[in-house]
Amino acid sequence: MATPQERKFAFSYAERGKEFMAAKKYPEALEALREAVRRDPTMVEAWILLASVHYALEEDIECVGASEEALKHQANSGAAWNYRGLALMRLQRDEEALDAFARTMRIEGWFIAGAQNAFEILTNVKRFDEALRVADTLIAEQKNNGHFWAMRSAALWCSNQNEQAYRAATEGVRLSPQDGYTWVQLAMSLKKLRRYTEALKASEREVELRGVSSDSYVLKAIILQGQRRFEDMLAASQLAQALQPESARNLGQVGLALLNLGRPGEAYKHFLRAATLKPQEPAFSINAGVALAHLHKHEQALIWTDRTLALRADYSLAVINRAGALFELGRYEEAEAQLRAVTEVTMSHSGYWAATGSLHTQRGDYDEALVSIKRAIDLSDDDTNTAVAYQRMGELLIALEDYPKALEFAEHGLELRSHDFWLQELTAKALRGLGRESEADEIERAVQARLAEQLALLDQAEGASE
Repeated sequence: MATPQERKFAFSYAERGKEFMAAKKYPEALEALREAVRRDPTMVEAWILLASVHYALEEDIECVGASEEALKHQANSGAAWNYRGLALMRLQRDEEALDAFARTMRIEGWFIAGAQNAFEILTNVKRFDEALRVADTLIAEQKNNGHFWAMRSAALWCSNQNEQAYRAATEGVRLSPQDGYTWVQLAMSLKKLRRYTEALKASEREVELRGVSSDSYVLKAIILQGQRRFEDMLAASQLAQALQPESARNLGQVGLALLNLGRPGEAYKHFLRAATLKPQEPAFSINAGVALAHLHKHEQALIWTDRTLALRADYSLAVINRAGALFELGRYEEAEAQLRAVTEVTMSHSGYWAATGSLHTQRGDYDEALVSIKRAIDLSDDDTNTAVAYQRMGELLIALEDYPKALEFAEHGLELRSHDFWLQELTAKALRGLGRESEADEIERAVQARLAEQLALLDQAEGASE
């Protein structure tokens, strides 16, 4: 138990720590605050301040520890629960973080902070219905807060309720036009509605309010991807990475741009680095597998897909990609078993029907293949899914020796993904079936040259990671 004199010294060191924190002199703040809690281990405010410094320094384990010390002495400290949740969120211990934020929400005065942080986790782990309920609860508390309407928009567009998302974002901008977050969500809802010019204008307004940032460049890159302006997408992604070179998100964004440009070997390098920085984030492992599949490295792609499913067993795209890798490896029965075991959610994905169509084509069940692939086309909600469905249709038509129609679908796919190796190879097969050998040879030579170049870059990336 600290003596009155020790408490007095502890208070003095805590005040000194606050001053250092205000000046962003974190090492000095740590030293002062550690001395404060050494002199009075029951001083809750000093432990919370210590947690905040550790959080600012991204020392998340230490932040959790300091928060827990504060909670030993004041179990209803909203600040301590909040810092504990923030650090756990960054450690990707999502369930524990959600519990911390739930406790934060139950403490008077900390409801909104806890709810906003819980919302972020719920969207990150794709629990969009729960995220929407959190946003609606916040709106019920403060119906004129545009930020909360923007949160509602985010939960809605994440679950493809795009018209409703746009209406919520519009209300958010109306209520809080100076809040950059409301403009971000308006831009994203417009992008989901394929109103790209308006989306770019909304993103520019966000920059006017908050200045150029890594986030603003990523937002621009996402919109440019929708416009199929992949070189511009790459430039914006690289500008984001230049501002935050060790951001896994930015590395992943550069990787996506490279993948869209038909540079999967280079893309893999970025996904690999992102997955190393954030090994618990399934988006990076699944994209590493996609890049490898583009390079016809299906065994390795399967390994990455299995890693993704170990992180999130209900990830529909990973389930579909796993079936695709097994198919490409000639393991047809396993691929079929994978697709038979899917959930109803996965069956609503275009890729499920495209993969099912491929299996029917391989077995010679052409009528069933046609039904499945038409369903894939109907369900396609973006360029990538549509291009895959067109590719599968082209493969079916080649099996039926309808080369003119196969060429038509290959060309439609290339309009969406002009650098795609598979679609270019499909085009060459259709041309060969039409007797246009020299054109087919030219395309195949170009594909093989690019493939060899990207495989060499893949070897470099894998060598550097060993």
